[in-house]
Amino acid sequence: MNTAEAYRRLRRPRLTPLSAGPTIELFCSAVNEGERGKGGSGRPFDQDSNSLGNDFEPLVFRGFPELAQAKKILEESGAEVASLSGSGSAVFGLFRDQAKARRAAQQLRDGEGRDKQVFLTRTISRREFQAQFPRPGNRAPAQ
Repeated sequence: MNTAEAYRRLRRPRLTPLSAGPTIELFCSAVNEGERGKGGSGRPFDQDSNSLGNDFEPLVFRGFPELAQAKKILEESGAEVASLSGSGSAVFGLFRDQAKARRAAQQLRDGEGRDKQVFLTRTISRREFQAQFPRPGNRAPAQ
């Protein structure tokens, strides 16, 4: 679903107010610190608590049930976090255990679905990113 269409279909978007801090910082903090959501789900954040959930999930999952299934597979495979990205371009899962992540990726590859791609990645620190992709005019930080 393209972004414009997703926003047209979203009934009452609860967009982040301008006064709010960047949600990426909240997201990273919740994941890195292993905070528990209000719902006691055992996940770093609980999307039912609306702390960092994605308002597009119900809408996109109705139109694309294979995305809902992918999220379910990620959660059942041990993802600490599984969510829809943005307005529906992807579903992602974050794992602490690399073996669980590999098994989940393989299960997603083996499953049925249209036009799917599965990528197994790892997060990197800001320092690693800056070393790999230095900005023009800036030197990479010392290792």
